Amino acid sequence: MDEQKNPLPGVAVMLMGRNLMGARNTVSDAQGAFRFPALPPGEYSVKCVLQGFKSVVQENIRLTTTVSLSVDLVMTQPRCPRKSPSRPRPRPWTSNPTNRLR
Repeated sequence: MDEQKNPLPGVAVMLMGRNLMGARNTVSDAQGAFRFPALPPGEYSVKCVLQGFKSVVQENIRLTTTVSLSVDLVMTQPRCPRKSPSRPRPRPWTSNPTNRLR
């Protein structure tokens, strides 16, 4: 979900843990939900990535047997630094012999 608690579909979600052979990947659905069924008990980390948002990592998620676990992750958009208004730079004066005043 975003900072206003709106669901974020299309988030790439990666689950990592010692009890897994590698990592598992999925994508959040239209309601921003994702599932990793049939996980062995253990400690996991979840990483969420979506273009236009800062990546989020939630670590130390403990899963025990026969438990359905829900983890809410909030993704934020990066803040753009404020730029001061730019002023046009003065052009350097050059002498041009063909444009002399008479």
